[in-house]
Amino acid sequence: MQNDDIQLGTSSSSQTANAQKNAVPKPPMLNTTSNAAPAPNSSPKKYNPLYDPATDNLPIDERVQKDVINTPAVDPTGVNPDNQAFLEKIVNMIDTGKINVLKPSSIINDQAYSQLSEEAQGKVDMESINMLASIRQIHGLYKTGYSQSYQIQNLVHHLRLLKERLEGVSGDVFII
Repeated sequence: MQNDDIQLGTSSSSQTANAQKNAVPKPPMLNTTSNAAPAPNSSPKKYNPLYDPATDNLPIDERVQKDVINTPAVDPTGVNPDNQAFLEKIVNMIDTGKINVLKPSSIINDQAYSQLSEEAQGKVDMESINMLASIRQIHGLYKTGYSQSYQIQNLVHHLRLLKERLEGVSGDVFII
């Protein structure tokens, strides 16, 4: 072992000077104190730009809450007929118990799946997890009455195209 000036827990003054030269300078602190006068006998509070007590937690009108904030936008032109048929098929399979929304293997066609290579089965397994997550979202929106919303349309369209793409490569591996 070399005999350096370094001892456990300490360093030489030349190493400290080099570390100080190479240190990244800290950015200047912004004035984050509020312009409001502090309350008597209290220290000045720092202003948090993510929380403004003057505007945060104001009451929201019930109509705005119901009609604007918590309601997905509805497509006035309606749903594509192919996507609507696919949506109805999925909802029917869930309602009859053919698809379990918590079990990815419930959407896999076992006969076609067993004929795939191990690599292809792994890909189908991963995609079935993603597809089932979309199916849960679709089912939730459908059951809450938002079957004509842009959100459910995009989810159904994406799911249908994903299924078609995978089945084009792997065969009829999904029951939906």
